[in-house]
Amino acid sequence: MNRLREKLAAGEIVYSCYGMLVEPVWADLVGAAGFDMLVLDCEEVAGDNYGSGIDNLVRATQAAGISSCVRVVENIPGAINRALNTGTDGIFVPHVRSAAEAREVVEAARYAPVGLRGAAPVVRGAGYGVRDWSDYYADAEDSLVFIMVEDKEGVDNIEEIVKVPGIDGVMVGTWDLAVELGRAQIGPTHPEVSAHVDRVIEATVGAGLVMAAQAWSPEATAKYASRGCQLLFVSLDSLFLINGMKNVRSLADELEGQAQA
Repeated sequence: MNRLREKLAAGEIVYSCYGMLVEPVWADLVGAAGFDMLVLDCEEVAGDNYGSGIDNLVRATQAAGISSCVRVVENIPGAINRALNTGTDGIFVPHVRSAAEAREVVEAARYAPVGLRGAAPVVRGAGYGVRDWSDYYADAEDSLVFIMVEDKEGVDNIEEIVKVPGIDGVMVGTWDLAVELGRAQIGPTHPEVSAHVDRVIEATVGAGLVMAAQAWSPEATAKYASRGCQLLFVSLDSLFLINGMKNVRSLADELEGQAQA
């Protein structure tokens, strides 16, 4: 049973954050804090899905009672297969630029006859060979496939990308897109970038797919939810940590200043 798929199919808004700190305890804390999901990042941090660490992180999310997805290191069959072998609820595949590349994602994520994913009955998701293959196959084919549109080329092709069968949802890599456009800035998204994001949202929601959005502020969260975005990323586990430490330090400096006054 894929609870994440069930929540999204029911129209619920799912709150998630990126898992940048690749230790199981952080997955445990994200669950304790009340989040719905943690995305385990293999693209930007050392959560390499070629290692056994991702298995342990997926175990931790399951123990914490939350869903997980893996952002794979890149759009290659081996990375996608190894991520799904962990038993995670789904994958995010970065830098998908065309419908052809989106089809490659689906082929890598699905077993035959739908796709070309390499099959092994002894991986964690399959219960190390203990589970009945037909039961595991049904669960594996129920995993979610999200593609990430992070380049202007992907935005230009979004109307064709969302037509690819087997894609469950789309996420805009806002920062990568902003850097490509020369519009990267901390704070509110530049209007030129927002126009590209709006195009992706319109095409994705219009196609009946799940739209995921990076909503780094309460205002952005409200805006994206009103536009039909169901999967909202509100922060990173590492950012929660560093902001907490900075707030404590700032308060200490303030109290010290008051004591010296």
